[in-house]
Amino acid sequence: MSDLAILKLAEGLARHASGRHALVAQNIANADTPGYHARDLPPFEAALRDEYAARATRPTHFNAGGAQVYDPRPDTAFGAASPNGNDVSLPEQLARATEAMGAQDRAMTIYGKTLDILRLGLGRR
Repeated sequence: MSDLAILKLAEGLARHASGRHALVAQNIANADTPGYHARDLPPFEAALRDEYAARATRPTHFNAGGAQVYDPRPDTAFGAASPNGNDVSLPEQLARATEAMGAQDRAMTIYGKTLDILRLGLGRR
């Protein structure tokens, strides 16, 4: 059952949201650190696009390109730096935390509803 693509998608979304929460917490904790630059993960959709991109599996394949493995390294954020070189914006970080919370909720809903459908198909409630 763990091989279902929808469950893997939900797991990936939950992991991405968790990583984003961790980075937001680091950004907020360093809001007064001189020279600190806020970080964030690339959007989950970009990672998903890479995951399902066409791949060349044989030398005879052409124009398939090579999809990159999703590596959740933080990207530098956008924003104006303060006089001490810190570019953390607390309202922006709170918005990112809210987005990550919504993504986590979506992942758990997808997971739960998929299990409900599987149980229904097996005749269980």
